[in-house]
Amino acid sequence: MQKIKAFLDANPDLVKELLTTNPSYVLPLGSLALLTTRLPQQDGRGKAPFAKVVMAQDRGGAIKGTRVDLFCGSGPDAEYLAGHLTSWSHVYLPVSRVFLEEKEAAKAE
Repeated sequence: MQKIKAFLDANPDLVKELLTTNPSYVLPLGSLALLTTRLPQQDGRGKAPFAKVVMAQDRGGAIKGTRVDLFCGSGPDAEYLAGHLTSWSHVYLPVSRVFLEEKEAAKAE
């Protein structure tokens, strides 16, 4: 997060373009999921468990491989979190039974 902020501060003419265009995505925008992970604590007490229902709200072009971009809010605490998120996460996506049945039927054809 700190490197991104420094880059944007040094290149203010690119901010609008970078924030409004980003072609990559994994989850369709608006998808709901359960995210579990551990968040670092600023006071050095290790990491605290985190489990929340989250929504896919952007397309995260900087995210490569099996990473999750978790928006942590704004302000110093959020900035600290965003720059220190390194824990493994689990993402659980609800899928309708009808969808799974249709997929299985299509395979059988």
